[in-house]
Amino acid sequence: MTIKEKGLEHGIWSGEGNDTPPDTIESTSTGSWQSESEGVATGTEGYVLYATSSGDVRIHWDNPYIGSNGLNITVPNGYTYNHGDISGNNAHVTINFLKDL
Repeated sequence: MTIKEKGLEHGIWSGEGNDTPPDTIESTSTGSWQSESEGVATGTEGYVLYATSSGDVRIHWDNPYIGSNGLNITVPNGYTYNHGDISGNNAHVTINFLKDL
């Protein structure tokens, strides 16, 4: 997967701005990034869009100061995904993309 876009509606990238989504994620590899709130009572919300040979993969997350966390994932036809728990103030989510058999 090759990155097309990334952005934050709220918050900042962790690691002094260096913990951004990787430019590429090879098949059977992993990629990680982290965002966090900036200031008091803000939360974090962002997205990343990756291109694959089969189509685009879009991941959108929202970890608000108040309310439930949200995660929206769009994958190309012929693929599915699963993900871990998105709850909590410091949610760490693992997403697996799988080609349909």
